[in-house]
Amino acid sequence: MNDHLSPHEHDDMRDLLLAGTQRIRPAARRRTWIAAGTAAILVAAVVGGVAVTAQLGSRHEAPPAAPTPSLTPEVIIPFDASRAPEESPPAEAPGVGEKIWTPHGDVVRLPAVSPPAVGTRITLPADQVLTIRALLGTGVWLDDNGFDGATAQGYQSVWRVHPWTADRSDGSGTCLFIRADYGGGGWSEAVCPAAGAPAVIERRVDGELLRFTIDGDAVDVYAVPE
Repeated sequence: MNDHLSPHEHDDMRDLLLAGTQRIRPAARRRTWIAAGTAAILVAAVVGGVAVTAQLGSRHEAPPAAPTPSLTPEVIIPFDASRAPEESPPAEAPGVGEKIWTPHGDVVRLPAVSPPAVGTRITLPADQVLTIRALLGTGVWLDDNGFDGATAQGYQSVWRVHPWTADRSDGSGTCLFIRADYGGGGWSEAVCPAAGAPAVIERRVDGELLRFTIDGDAVDVYAVPE
């Protein structure tokens, strides 16, 4: 088709092509700049988001709220406040802070701790000394009442309050117990989870309302504001 164009038409066609190329190149550069600018904005937004996330993640979380016993757990042994000892720090139990030989090696008996401040919590670790061997006759009571006595475990105490846990024999959950500081050292309270209600025990210690609950292999104690 180009063979039919006159020299003048060839010149016009060349001028049109050159003009079109000049118009296209700046547009392409603008598109490149726009794309680069958009990418920079996106990168800045992502980096900024990561920075904000990092700042949020680095903040200390507020202590979790104490579990609210909105549902009713199963009370095995109700607490009798009339038999509770006076609110006073306990005397050091024999062996506290000293190495004690057990079949699992030498262990150290954990001392009692003071109640937490209102609105905070403390975590009580398991006391290696307080196992089924320390239960004496109360271990038999567990087995006779549907618990697996071999799973009984005691924890560090809060003043005179001695928490324990034990599993039910039928595998339906882990129950929370409070050891009595009177009457031969039996159980003064026992609560089991039921219908979604966690095992929670409340005790007033040194004028504060403490809420005990099971947290895996430990016992959490919350000082509940009133």
